[in-house]
Amino acid sequence: MAPEDLTQAEEKARRGVDALDRKDYVQAEPLLKESLETIRRFEGENHQSYSWTLRMLGRVYLWTDRYDEAEKALVKSLEISKAVLGDEHPSTVEALNDLGGFYVQKGDWKNARPILETIREAYKKWLGEDHVRFAGSLNNLGWLHFKTGNFAEAEPFYRQALSIYRKRVGEENPLTADCYEKLARLRTAMGRYEDADKLFQLALAINEKTLGKNDPNVAFCLDGYSDLMHKIGKDAEAEALQERAKVIRKQVILPADFRTNPR
Repeated sequence: MAPEDLTQAEEKARRGVDALDRKDYVQAEPLLKESLETIRRFEGENHQSYSWTLRMLGRVYLWTDRYDEAEKALVKSLEISKAVLGDEHPSTVEALNDLGGFYVQKGDWKNARPILETIREAYKKWLGEDHVRFAGSLNNLGWLHFKTGNFAEAEPFYRQALSIYRKRVGEENPLTADCYEKLARLRTAMGRYEDADKLFQLALAINEKTLGKNDPNVAFCLDGYSDLMHKIGKDAEAEALQERAKVIRKQVILPADFRTNPR
């Protein structure tokens, strides 16, 4: 074992994750790959450090729309974590959460559903029903029901998640804004356009204030707002919103259905 090499690998992984958080995927990917290779050479693949770094690389693949590579990385990361730490270890739960996020973003609801339900129960047991991670699991389940057309089932998940977020992180937080935006999309689908308009404006204002006007989450919110404008016949406003979303997306490589995965 070469401690100095492993120290350098840890430093590269840290820098890779910093770049990932900045959405600088071009810088993040080589740093994580180099770190992963060093860990593999000196500690092997059946090590939690390898599993964690592979999971971060899986996020890069996912957020740059490389689904095949993302799935392989995230599945393998989960398998290693289960083997090394067990099914109920927090790191294994987080690895499972990332895999569930992958299936959500891919729109693979059949595979997403059992994972999201498992994650909800794991966070409930591990963190309690008043934790932001538990709220996130509810939010994801609401999104699953919304995307599969089960609108009545979606709303209670969103409402409970929103209540937790407002209590734990406050009104002006991207997590709270995400809930408002999802509720706005739900209201749009249900034909409750006036409610949807107010919720989109609220979500957009919070995101712009907390994340900046050129953040990818703002682009995602603009997409939904544009759809609402089209539905109520305000096509010029809709096109302006969509054009602004396109401008934001040109700054980084992102799939059209991208949203930040809060950690």
